[in-house]
Amino acid sequence: SSLALDAISVRFGWFNDGDPPEPAGGRHPLLETFPFTEGASWTYAYTKETDRGVETGVITETVATVSTGGSGDVYLAQVSVTGRPFLRHCPANGVPGGESAYWVVADASRVYVVCSSAEVDVLAAELASGREAGTDEVRGTVPEFVLPLREGGVWQAFPGRPVSGEDSAYQWTVDSKEELDVPAGTFRDCYRVRLSTLPDVLVRWVCPGVGIAATEYQHHGSLHDYRAELISYEIPSRE
Repeated sequence: SSLALDAISVRFGWFNDGDPPEPAGGRHPLLETFPFTEGASWTYAYTKETDRGVETGVITETVATVSTGGSGDVYLAQVSVTGRPFLRHCPANGVPGGESAYWVVADASRVYVVCSSAEVDVLAAELASGREAGTDEVRGTVPEFVLPLREGGVWQAFPGRPVSGEDSAYQWTVDSKEELDVPAGTFRDCYRVRLSTLPDVLVRWVCPGVGIAATEYQHHGSLHDYRAELISYEIPSRE
């Protein structure tokens, strides 16, 4: 693992200390589903079971900084993570149980995650100049989510592997919209977003206005199961 990052103090290219300007159409579309506003935080309790036993713990994610990358259509957020991430963003960029960080870069319809400020600069510039219509992959990076979420929606999960209409494996699929009950509350109209591969299945429940409320992973052929549930969250109100 690399050294833990001081996510609060990092400042680079696109970021500044002021509030980001609103995009031309008003509130950025990302925020309707994922409220990555400065100071927002989410705390998850997780259980991980392997052939070595059961591990439990807590992970907290906090939005440290936001900006619009010089364009109201591109939204940037820097997220610090404390705890032990599992199948989460940038696992090598912090120490186990310590602090790490990831960066969200989004245009009006694609939400990307990168692991360094250099990647943020490149990707934000690419999106600001106009992503090619119909393209998910930008400079070798595929989106975490495609907005707006809708039942039956699919998008690319791996670089160099475009979406296939014949096989639902190895691509993100929105299976359904359902009610979700987790320690943080009961949320309606949450999207069940699934990625199935030959050995495993990863599912995320995304609740509009809250973000990811639960994550579940199962590995077929060996004992390696994981579930994380939202136990508390705070979204600062907009003045």
